[in-house]
Amino acid sequence: MLIIASVAVWFIKLQEKPEETENHSPWEDLKEGLQYARKNEVVISIVMMALFLNFFFSGSFSIGMPIIVKDIFQGSAVSLAIIQMSMGIGALIGAIVLASIKLKRPGVVMIGSLIVLAILYTATGFSVHLMITAGLVAIMALMTQLVNIPLITMLQQTTEKRMLGRMMSFLMTVSTGLIPVSYVATSFLIAAGIGIQTIIIVSGVNVTLLAGYNLKNKKILSFR
Repeated sequence: MLIIASVAVWFIKLQEKPEETENHSPWEDLKEGLQYARKNEVVISIVMMALFLNFFFSGSFSIGMPIIVKDIFQGSAVSLAIIQMSMGIGALIGAIVLASIKLKRPGVVMIGSLIVLAILYTATGFSVHLMITAGLVAIMALMTQLVNIPLITMLQQTTEKRMLGRMMSFLMTVSTGLIPVSYVATSFLIAAGIGIQTIIIVSGVNVTLLAGYNLKNKKILSFR
């Protein structure tokens, strides 16, 4: 599949652009990017949303699912594979759905999907059956696509072309940068004797509150 993708990229033709005459240091570029982000309410909202999502989801889900499968469901590696497979299937369906339709109000879809995602994630903390959890994870993966793709699209469409690279880098740095922190925080909580189901439930409630707060964000909800 990677070879096929590489061949497809090979045929992409880019227009040659004249070289830029201005030279800036990385530090100046960083400062300019931060100043631009501070003035753009949509960018700040999107980046903060991505920050909290990755912090509350990545560690508790990645560390939690194997523990739940082993200790709660008394399952095996096959059981964990079912969970992982359901996540891939849900993500694929979500991508196909978004490729097939045009969202008239992506901001509303994003916030609504985030609320559903958070509620389902909270529900996984109460689940005691493997197949029910697999179903929840599949729907969560679908909802994740309905959050992530409109989120990135909104960021790109509200950003000037000259700042697009910096804003995408800003988003990716904030998003992926908190993943190790989430892993460490989850590990410390487990080491302190807090059950993984409790951690997932609390994380889900926090994301639900975050999504509910964004229902007041008119910039995102009115985006078309």
